[in-house]
Amino acid sequence: MQAYHNVVVAYLGKQMKEKRDQLKLTQEKMAAKLKVSERMYGNYERGKCACRFVIFCRFAAMLSKEEWLAFHDVICKHFKYQEEEEEQQECLEEETARAQRKRWKCKE
Repeated sequence: MQAYHNVVVAYLGKQMKEKRDQLKLTQEKMAAKLKVSERMYGNYERGKCACRFVIFCRFAAMLSKEEWLAFHDVICKHFKYQEEEEEQQECLEEETARAQRKRWKCKE
């Protein structure tokens, strides 16, 4: 799940930078719009840390409908990929456990 989290944080940071560039704002002005420090905003933009939900909502309110839908599609795609990966890992663990039980039975 950590890998998924890192992907989302990095993607959100990239989107924040693109939106800031589109609006021709400095990091300082974008930070003020989101009501965070310039340093914290820089960390978001670089994907160094996740923002709180309220900050995410402020950012999402800056997006057009099309930008939001595109953002949503990417996040959902990564989430679906993460779910599939976790399901495959669970199946592999179950098969390994079954094989180990079978080996123990053969040794007895």
